[in-house]
Amino acid sequence: MATEKLLPATIACMLACSATICSSAQAPDAGCKVEAFVLDPDPKGLNVRAGPNRDAQVIGKLPARSENINVTITAAMEPWVQIVNAAIAGDGKIIFKGPGWVFGPLLGVEAHSSYSTGTGGKRAPVKVYKEANVRSPVVTTLTPGLEVKILGCSGQWVKIQHEKATGWLDPASQCANQMTECN
Repeated sequence: MATEKLLPATIACMLACSATICSSAQAPDAGCKVEAFVLDPDPKGLNVRAGPNRDAQVIGKLPARSENINVTITAAMEPWVQIVNAAIAGDGKIIFKGPGWVFGPLLGVEAHSSYSTGTGGKRAPVKVYKEANVRSPVVTTLTPGLEVKILGCSGQWVKIQHEKATGWLDPASQCANQMTECN
């Protein structure tokens, strides 16, 4: 008789625990608001998926890099990022309204510096930080205008990769407009 009462309670507990584990497995690592552009050169376009993995259903496609597509990133589950919209740079025409997930390294930003070195108008190198904090150690510097791949985001910071260097760009060091220089 005691076993008959325990079995339903045990099953209910197992279901509740598995639901918690499943939902937390799909929760984004970080909320953010970052602008980026499509780097994917594939002429078939960049898949937008229902979830942060390659097996998730494709719910949309963004045109290849040559079309100058800008996206707004709102969350990350490294290396996947969630976008809420995509628009054609220049005219702003919305071509995808999300949310949806894309593989982060197929998106990018340009390293941007608004500071001059004082030498012939050259811009200062862009700092890449170990953590999303300007007090964090600098892991490398980048040449202004260099395109970098996106791995994740937190707040307005973007986690990037260039060659073997990985780190964080502060909001002022990001340019998501491929058509003009950011100021």
